[in-house]
Amino acid sequence: MDEKMSSSFTDRFEAFKRFDEDRQDFIKALIETNNKLEHDLKIANSDHLDQLNSRRVWQERAQSYEIKLNETTINGFLLCLIDGDGYLDNLISQGATGGGEAANRLLNNIKCHIQKHDGAMHWKIIVRVYANIEGLLKKFAYIGFTEEEKALRQFVAGFTQSQPLFDFVDAGQGKERADHKIK
Repeated sequence: MDEKMSSSFTDRFEAFKRFDEDRQDFIKALIETNNKLEHDLKIANSDHLDQLNSRRVWQERAQSYEIKLNETTINGFLLCLIDGDGYLDNLISQGATGGGEAANRLLNNIKCHIQKHDGAMHWKIIVRVYANIEGLLKKFAYIGFTEEEKALRQFVAGFTQSQPLFDFVDAGQGKERADHKIK
């Protein structure tokens, strides 16, 4: 064999060897890339499952709150606290009838006020009027209405009895006793 041919075989062998090495490097790079992509896919799948679970939890919470909101709308109530000190009205002189009329007017006014809120018309309306009854009687005596003690007591009874959740409460004697009850 001549030297030229031998050199040609050696060159070709070296070329095949480099090709094999390049092919091995390429396969290693493919395997590494594939492994990284598989790892990234597992993380992405895990994140996706977390998002699905999180969405499911939030949807359940939203449904729960919606149910509670509906229950509140249906079973809700409105508490109205009123300082009755200084309440001087011609309805007081009408006794129990005036008390019932005052309660009905108040109820109608409250309903008109809350009708703009969804579901509020189904709410139970609770009213507490706090007043210093003795103080009111003294005011009546001062302005010359001496007959009003009996009418005031009847008014209070009529107010309380006309609506099931309405009460006219004697807050006791002393300045600002009704304010104290409301705070």
